[in-house]
Amino acid sequence: MAANTLIELEDQGQDMYELLVSDTGEIIEAGPFQNHIFKGDKVLNIASVGEGSLLSAISGEGERYTFKYPVVSVKKVIGHSLSDLEEV
Repeated sequence: MAANTLIELEDQGQDMYELLVSDTGEIIEAGPFQNHIFKGDKVLNIASVGEGSLLSAISGEGERYTFKYPVVSVKKVIGHSLSDLEEV
């Protein structure tokens, strides 16, 4: 099973602060809420994401956007759901 990336954003009370992202940048799951908004979008800077960086993404409709909250954690994980991950 291929490893994915778990990205945690700074939690400032927003509904979504975790992203499970494939090695190609596709958002597999977002949580704990708003998965229906972000699932399937693509993180454009997945190769360079690190603590303190901002995520750049593109929606399925082609709209580019930047997440407001900085990254606080990046981990390689195995699994396809935020509720069932193993750290690599």
